[in-house]
Amino acid sequence: MVTRGSCKKLFVQVIGFLQKTLKSSRNIQGTGDGDDDGKIVKGSDPSKFANLISKSADQLLEHLHILTQEALDHADLTVLTGTIGAAALLKNCLWSFIQSMSDSKSVNAEQLQAVYKKYNEMCEALAERLLDLHCRLLSLYILQDAECLDWEDDKPFFESERGSYTVQMWWLYMQGTEYQLTCLTKLKFRFVGTKEDLWNTVPPKIAQRVFSGMLNESLTILTVRYTQSCPSEARSQLLVVDISNLLLCIAQLLPSICDTAKDFIGLSYHNNGSKILRDIHTKCQELLTCLLLRGSSLNDLYKVFKRGMGNVEMFKPKVTGPAAWIIFALPNVFKVNPKNVCKMTDLPIDVAIALELMVLLAQPQPNWALLFFNLFLNVTAESYNVELQRKIAQDFDCGSFLCSADGTCRNVDTSVPVLNQRHYYDLVFSATEVLLSMKRRIKSDYIVETGVKPLIEAM
Repeated sequence: MVTRGSCKKLFVQVIGFLQKTLKSSRNIQGTGDGDDDGKIVKGSDPSKFANLISKSADQLLEHLHILTQEALDHADLTVLTGTIGAAALLKNCLWSFIQSMSDSKSVNAEQLQAVYKKYNEMCEALAERLLDLHCRLLSLYILQDAECLDWEDDKPFFESERGSYTVQMWWLYMQGTEYQLTCLTKLKFRFVGTKEDLWNTVPPKIAQRVFSGMLNESLTILTVRYTQSCPSEARSQLLVVDISNLLLCIAQLLPSICDTAKDFIGLSYHNNGSKILRDIHTKCQELLTCLLLRGSSLNDLYKVFKRGMGNVEMFKPKVTGPAAWIIFALPNVFKVNPKNVCKMTDLPIDVAIALELMVLLAQPQPNWALLFFNLFLNVTAESYNVELQRKIAQDFDCGSFLCSADGTCRNVDTSVPVLNQRHYYDLVFSATEVLLSMKRRIKSDYIVETGVKPLIEAM
């Protein structure tokens, strides 16, 4: 039986190999004076190093194949996710070795690139197998319950005091739950679940793809089930409760697979959005329509439909504004129904910040660009837009030395609170000049003192 210890042992082997390689490289002949501390290796053999890396990587790849097969035979999700993490770690190590070589077309670089390609293909294949295994577990076990799915039963489910088990177990499987662990009079809380395992073990992008595939596939089953069911009068309330709970759960899971709040609320639904996100928004809209038609009274339905199907808002194509189901599922965010919303800036600032924070906190890794955007969303948005509308330069003499007075003068004022395009250009240009000057100075001083070129250029 393969356990998490196997994956841990694999990481130890990789680290041990890297340490052994570094130790052996330090023992190679140095400058010849017997003191190798701080000296540069003259007799290094890049081809030998590349061969050692290639052979050890092939052996570890074979070991990962064995772990994968045993994990699939026993349906062990823990070992399978750990194997993907190990393969991704080794792939990143190979990438760092390739980047350290100055000649990307050399024999050594091509040898490592071939091994890197194998690991990349293995990570993709393992991600597909992991998604397939999760979807099978969801469809065959989690979403099946004979008592909850008996829509023709004349007795209400649990006296109409709760929803079905399937939606509850689906939520716990997808999001996870928090349990209390007592250890030496101290209380510790640990969050466990599929999402938490993916976020902690699998690379971020692969984790998002697997989780989005799970959400989309399971939502397909649930949407077909609830939209095509014909419940008895006693079970009609169960259907309404389940759909309401389902939409509330999806609103909490969806930010994990979105990059921006625009994707989250469906503003990019018609403009080059992700296919999976479009599918999820479409299915949720179908569930909301089913909820309104099944949960409304006949008197209310008559008042709405007596004016004709063409006048009913739910059947009209929605081009702008947030998705209707997301407004229903986030009552604490959307306290009023927003109108004439085509972009995020059309929303109230508190609503926009709340949506952006929900997406930011649900990401599998820190998103510094999104964090920066949230911090300055309310402070600098208006003043920055004003500055962007101004001309970068004007045709007048600023009084500085050698000013051309033709609109190309780079003597700009840096005391303004908001920088414009010209400020950023000057900052990047100046920083680049400084770095290039430092590199040339350090390189020349190094060659003068040692008489050799840097090791990274020799490779």
